[in-house]
Amino acid sequence: MTWLDARLGGKPANAGCHTRTVLSNLLQPGTAEAFGGRLIYANFLALLGLPVGPAGLYGPVGQL
Repeated sequence: MTWLDARLGGKPANAGCHTRTVLSNLLQPGTAEAFGGRLIYANFLALLGLPVGPAGLYGPVGQL
């Protein structure tokens, strides 16, 4: 999500390409920032029995 947010925000992609193997994408830099609050918020809504998803969870991309 951070890569997509950067592209939509006008930041150019890095030149060239490379691959690497990671244990989990959840351990990558920026993951907690990108998903942490959203996951907590989604779980909170679910506990309250409120709709979780595009219609009930978020406004514009990147906002809670």
